[in-house]
Amino acid sequence: MVRPDAADPPRNRLLSGLPAFDRERLLARARLADLPGGAVLADLPGASPGDVVFAESGLIGLHLAGPDGTRIGLGSVSDDMAVGLAQSLSGLPFATTAVVECPGRAWIVDATTLRAAHADSPAVRDMVLRCAAVYATLIAENMLCNATHTVPQRMARWIATYRRRTGGDTCRVMQEYLSAYFSVKRTTVTQAGLSLSRANLIAYSRGSLTVLDPDGLDRASCGCDRRLAEKVNRIFACASGVLAPGPA
Repeated sequence: MVRPDAADPPRNRLLSGLPAFDRERLLARARLADLPGGAVLADLPGASPGDVVFAESGLIGLHLAGPDGTRIGLGSVSDDMAVGLAQSLSGLPFATTAVVECPGRAWIVDATTLRAAHADSPAVRDMVLRCAAVYATLIAENMLCNATHTVPQRMARWIATYRRRTGGDTCRVMQEYLSAYFSVKRTTVTQAGLSLSRANLIAYSRGSLTVLDPDGLDRASCGCDRRLAEKVNRIFACASGVLAPGPA
């Protein structure tokens, strides 16, 4: 593990926005882990209850399972968020399942380290509130997108986001995963993929797709990713302390 210092801050926006002392305190006992595609965060080697995952790269999908096993996708996060902050501080179980959509790396911070820093540092408490604000915005935007846009539009958005996060034009993803993420039947995912393929935006086959026309794909998408990015940027642009609770 190579730990970044103050001159080489991590890419994760929550960590990089901390004062150097607080950042180093969190990372002093952290580990930098690989996030293999398709892995469930809770099942990663060495994972412990209460761990917080600060993604440096890649893409992590958040899913909610119903009582009948049906899953819905709540949204995808990367280096603008952390997974498990609230659970680590509260000790409550996860309500969602986090699955690695695009391989990357992440800093893993244990619960004891986070709780100690949270108790002592206003900046760390501010970081937790920013993460909660980003999470709430992500869920709200995804609910709006699901309710107002077609599956081809949502699929184009997902592919465009994946491409921007990876820098590559080819994506290997199982139809079953996209079906769960979009909360639709697999045949609907197939039809959406073929629709984008007939428009010469992607080359689509079972388990793999390749972007042929990035600009056209952006035009075909619903555009919710850009609106979400603007809202997240505004959250991070707030002056330190703006999101912190006032005096009792």
